Amino acid sequence: SYPVRVASFLPSRERLGWLVAKLAELGVDVFQPLVGPQDRRGGAAPSPSELDRLARVAREAAQQAEQPWVLRIEKPRELSAVVEDDWAIADPEGGELPARVRTVVIGPESGRLELVGAYPRVRLPVGILRVETAAVVAGALLVAFRDGIFDTER
Repeated sequence: SYPVRVASFLPSRERLGWLVAKLAELGVDVFQPLVGPQDRRGGAAPSPSELDRLARVAREAAQQAEQPWVLRIEKPRELSAVVEDDWAIADPEGGELPARVRTVVIGPESGRLELVGAYPRVRLPVGILRVETAAVVAGALLVAFRDGIFDTER
């Protein structure tokens, strides 16, 4: 087993709490909040009190779902400061999720994410999703692959 994470630009405060709760319920290991000038908040990171609130939301959701661990919420950072080799970017025109991917990046509400480098672009089911929905779908896929839920021969 290996840790999986979702890295996402931030939706509104209310929708961010929902995103964190669902990732915690699913058993995602890490949530990496992303900030930048192209996001809804104009690059403003959540306040310390908002991060404390999100940690409480994650704890309560993990307890409710009887998860053996609580989603870890990282310090908000710009994508270029945190991206690693095993990351992929959600893109409606992307391909299949490569087996080596452990993190999916969800772009800002303002549109597609451009990032220098050879990061795979992966397509999530359905098409264009809201930021928080895309983050939860990506988390569910990563957890399902990690936990061996899919029959890869299908």
